[in-house]
Amino acid sequence: MWKLLMPLAFFGGLGAGAVDAGLNHYVESRFGHSVMQWMHASYGIGVTTGPLIMTFAIAQWNTWRGGFMVVGSVQLILTLIFISVRSRWDQPVGHIKPDASTQADAVAPRGMMESLRNARTWLSGLLFLTYVGVEAGLGVWAFTFLTEAKGMGTQSSGFWVGAYWASFTIGRIASGFLVSRIASTRLLLGGVIGAAAGVALLAVDGPRLLPLAALMLSGLALSPMFAALMSTTSLRVGRAHTSNTIAMQIGFAGLGGGFLPALAGIIAQNFGLTVIPLWLLLLLAILLMLIIVLNRPAGSGQYKAPDQP
Repeated sequence: MWKLLMPLAFFGGLGAGAVDAGLNHYVESRFGHSVMQWMHASYGIGVTTGPLIMTFAIAQWNTWRGGFMVVGSVQLILTLIFISVRSRWDQPVGHIKPDASTQADAVAPRGMMESLRNARTWLSGLLFLTYVGVEAGLGVWAFTFLTEAKGMGTQSSGFWVGAYWASFTIGRIASGFLVSRIASTRLLLGGVIGAAAGVALLAVDGPRLLPLAALMLSGLALSPMFAALMSTTSLRVGRAHTSNTIAMQIGFAGLGGGFLPALAGIIAQNFGLTVIPLWLLLLLAILLMLIIVLNRPAGSGQYKAPDQP
């Protein structure tokens, strides 16, 4: 079974990546920032629901196969829905008015090799690698940090780590209503500053509730950033490179979520768990620098992020 599971997981990952990139490009090019935030809030609901389905299957049916059957059935239904509405994907949005980032003149898309020669494409990829490294790094190491570095109980720590992930869904739903009033650049800068404040509080010795408040502050501050970065892709690289760049961003995001938390573990093994907040602050500093650099005036066919949403 294990030998079969590995190739299936590989092809499943390829399919998930294609759907992820396709949906993000579709929403980025046709809808406003609010829809992007709400779509990623839906991702959060799915991430929360998946483990619950597997837990129920194991507890009630005494097998993990039932959980995979439920999830597979949902995926099959989703596939049928995509097929049934495929003719509508090229139609105008209609009643939904796009914001400034989606009103660029139509530009013929560039080839992947040309996009790879664009430095901003790579910098946008590094944005996602760094951001997801922070998001996943904090989520992966929060439980160990709370239990071993802060001496909290396992049940309490597990609850607050779950609350950290839940805050992403809550924050993205709320951000969907706020992005029409707050410029994306300001939202991103505020997210980095808020997350840095939360991570810094994790490193401080204080009341028992301090690390919990710090974790929630970090989650809420980070929550709108992935969608905001995704919906401003064309502002960073130009409409002609958007499709290719989004695909690269998804790939870099996966790399950041897998590699950087593992690297944090290696560092913590050598220097102790208390170095985790410092590592995350370093990543946030790099993220801030990338956001500032990519907000500078771009070359021909590219755009500078506007001051107003």
